[in-house]
Amino acid sequence: MEVLRKVKFNGGGATHRLNKGFSAFTLAEMMVVMLIMSIVLAAMAPVMTTKNKVDNSSPWRYSPNNSSDAYFGQGASMRAMIGQLNGEDTDNGKLIINNLGSSFSHILFKNGNTILGDLYMSGNNLILGHRNGSSTSLGQNNINIGPNNWPSTDITGQSNIIIGDNAMTHLSTGSNNIGLGTTLTALTTGTGNVTIGDNSLTSVTTGDGNIGLGNEANPAITTASKTIAIGTNSVASSNGAIAIGSSMTQSEGHGAALDAAQARVINSIAIGNNATSGANNGAGQNSIAIGNQAKANSTSDSGASGIAIGAYSNAGDHSVALGTSALKSNTTGSDNIAVGTSALKSNTTGSVNTALGDSALLSNTTGGHNISIGYAAMQHNDTGSYNIAIGDYALSASNTGSNNIAIGREAMYFQTNINTGNTAVGAQAMAGTSKASNYYNTAIGYQALHSAGNTSHNAGHNTAVGAEALYNNITGNYNTSIGSGACQYVTGSNKTCIGAFSGPTSGSDWASDDKEHIFIGSRSKFNNGPAVLEVHNDYASVRNVRATGRGKGDQTYEIKKTGVVVNGNLFVKGMIFFNDGTDDWANPGTIKYNGKNDGYGAQAYGREITQNADLIYYSDYAGKVVHQRQDSDRRLKYVGKDNNDGLAKIKQLKVFNYVYKKDTTKTPHVGVIAQDLQKVFPNAVKKGTDGFLTIRMEDMFYAVINAIKELDAKITALQKENQELKQLVKQVQEDNKRLDQRLQKLEAKQK
Repeated sequence: MEVLRKVKFNGGGATHRLNKGFSAFTLAEMMVVMLIMSIVLAAMAPVMTTKNKVDNSSPWRYSPNNSSDAYFGQGASMRAMIGQLNGEDTDNGKLIINNLGSSFSHILFKNGNTILGDLYMSGNNLILGHRNGSSTSLGQNNINIGPNNWPSTDITGQSNIIIGDNAMTHLSTGSNNIGLGTTLTALTTGTGNVTIGDNSLTSVTTGDGNIGLGNEANPAITTASKTIAIGTNSVASSNGAIAIGSSMTQSEGHGAALDAAQARVINSIAIGNNATSGANNGAGQNSIAIGNQAKANSTSDSGASGIAIGAYSNAGDHSVALGTSALKSNTTGSDNIAVGTSALKSNTTGSVNTALGDSALLSNTTGGHNISIGYAAMQHNDTGSYNIAIGDYALSASNTGSNNIAIGREAMYFQTNINTGNTAVGAQAMAGTSKASNYYNTAIGYQALHSAGNTSHNAGHNTAVGAEALYNNITGNYNTSIGSGACQYVTGSNKTCIGAFSGPTSGSDWASDDKEHIFIGSRSKFNNGPAVLEVHNDYASVRNVRATGRGKGDQTYEIKKTGVVVNGNLFVKGMIFFNDGTDDWANPGTIKYNGKNDGYGAQAYGREITQNADLIYYSDYAGKVVHQRQDSDRRLKYVGKDNNDGLAKIKQLKVFNYVYKKDTTKTPHVGVIAQDLQKVFPNAVKKGTDGFLTIRMEDMFYAVINAIKELDAKITALQKENQELKQLVKQVQEDNKRLDQRLQKLEAKQK
């Protein structure tokens, strides 16, 4: 037909084209074309039907022989089905895609003749995208969205989720994995891996429980498990490792390109740009690096279990670095603790150091076993070891000293050179001058030993306890000061000051020489004299004592009621002088005191002790001097016959009240006269070198014991005799009573 030559059908659609001799359609021709198109469309269009003919509201009629693959429901109670006719009453969906044939896909997407991908659900699996191969064994509960995912072979893995391109292309039995992006490309049997980012976790084969977030996050691990890598190019290489931090370009890193975080070994943690925990050789387990360019056990010989927190912090073996640049330069140093900005910043090989505070132990390189707490404490120490510095700027300038203890603000502040064995406790204690060097000093108290040492001299073996004690000592040695301001003007050596402000005055010879001097008490009254020992107190109501050497100065001496008590042995190799104001300092070598003339061990005024006596001491309220204890062990003695001196001799002694002729106070005493005692106890009286008699008390004392025993025997005999007389009187009284009773009876009978 001419009309048919004018119309061409292609692919089920009608088109028309103009021939060279084209002319317009007539009305009849157009009607023929419309009829033909209606027939074609009717043949190609799906049939609208319902399962119940009665409910069919479509203009299309139900036909039981209809073989069309598509059936569209109509109305509220109708359903539409794509695929085979077969349907069930239990099919509640409004659109049903039913695939019972050999076709793999439920929905196929094409571009011309090119298959773009398909949508398929089977066995609780969902696949959307272009697949590798045509295997229908896809495991259970898997979701695959994207082109070229899944392997071409059968898999049995379950509960995997894949969204991306070329992901999980080698999966076999792996389960519970989640991949977003081109990722997990090598995974075979690994389970529980989660990754988001192109090329992240791309080498994992059998590893389990890994997490990768970021472009190329952890791309190299294969069998490691339980790793976490977050950030572009972040690396968590071994089991349990955690790396968080992205790589940065030079512009992104403000002038410096930075690698991503790297946690290289088992259980290591690296958080921050270019943070590194663990070494490439596997050393450094359990290390933690947190902060920009923080490092923990990052070299092959840096040990394990380091903790570095803060930008540029660097922790070695069993070390802790907390703060910006803490332990920044560390190489092999171990067991260090650095807390604070730049704490232990320069340390390389030093070990067992503790630095707490900004710039604490800042310059330390090889020094070890140091403890530094406080701002800039020990900040210049380089090689010194076994030091303790607590307080801002404590031991700040020292660089090589060892075995020092500085506690307090600026304690030992200027001690720069070789300082050894010093202890300074208190603000500015032993602060020193520029470049001071000292050894074996002890300073306790505010500014104690404050000026010790200078550039050319050292101070050593000094002890200062108290605020400003030995304050001005620079080069002196072997001084001891106890008390606030004690020995504060001493610049020499070998001085002992005990008491607040005790010691020589400023500028005196005693302050600057190296002779031994001892000052006991408060501010000295006698320090311009040559005495080696001063004991004094300005208050008249308490004990005033001064023991001096020979020489000039105030010779006044007084033992008041409160005196000085020595409760131990006192050994004096030189001369001893006591003065009660009644005599001068004649007769050197003697012991002079005002005492009761009561025998051996209690000498009269001005007498010399010539016996081998025990030490004497102040014993009671009266101030008299008495015997100390004597050795009395039988094993030390040749025991002779009994001493029977007793009551008979004691009765011969006379006791007098008296005063000493030279005693201007006329203090009364009680005792015997040596001449009288000599007649009764000749051995108890001796003549001194000055011709005066001295006595000892023990002859009378033990005679009194024997006298008491004699009196006791007599009293006992009298008591016995008295008891016998009492019994006799009692018997007589009883006899008299019986006789009286008989007499009364006889008188009664006579009446």
